[in-house]
Amino acid sequence: MRFSPETLCRVSQILTNETPEVLEALRDLLAKKKKPPETKRGWRRFPVEWQPGPAEVQLAHELRLDIARELAKIRDYEFKTVRQDATATFRNWLRHAAQYDSGPRAAPRPHLRAVPNETLLERAARMRREEQEKTG
Repeated sequence: MRFSPETLCRVSQILTNETPEVLEALRDLLAKKKKPPETKRGWRRFPVEWQPGPAEVQLAHELRLDIARELAKIRDYEFKTVRQDATATFRNWLRHAAQYDSGPRAAPRPHLRAVPNETLLERAARMRREEQEKTG
């Protein structure tokens, strides 16, 4: 326990007198010592023990992301700022991965493999042709 120089000076002044009032003042002074504010500890590396819940698994599935791959990536990443909520951090990580990542997806959508610059009408016509080829 560390005390400021002012507190130590006051204690030494009190100790020179040995009356009960002085001892009571000393107890009061020590009791009033300010405690440092409690700070929530955070982390910059994603917690290894954290596991995704059903909501995070569902979100990864909806975003067509490989959750194991994203979990491995976030655990290797060191954040610039201190984080505290692993679940929220992982959800944001998934949303950003879906927006910016060009890696392999869990299940590519078949209609996206078509000609990239086709219009909606061209796509509809192509899909009708493909359906007709399948049926007969």
